Amino acid sequence: MTKSELVRKVAERTGTSQRMVKKTLASFVDVLAGELSEGKTVKIYGFGSFTLKKWPGRRNWDNAIGECSWKSDSVYPVYHPSFTFSGKVRDRYKAGTEV
Repeated sequence: MTKSELVRKVAERTGTSQRMVKKTLASFVDVLAGELSEGKTVKIYGFGSFTLKKWPGRRNWDNAIGECSWKSDSVYPVYHPSFTFSGKVRDRYKAGTEV
């Protein structure tokens, strides 16, 4: 599913304009990115939580130049689905209905 398909389906189900759904989704992503960039965890009851996974820096051997370099620390967002959400997905998948 693409972003535009998601916007269209949410607009149909809620009776809201696609423009408003698109703005709401963009705001959600902005707030989520802002909170995660500050090192906070975002928890949405019944859906899941978003956290940052941190990987420490390490040495890296570059065969092309035959030298060792240092790869800096890196972080990336991780989504952990809630038990409730996972159960809904499993139940609908088993029943063969749309999620």
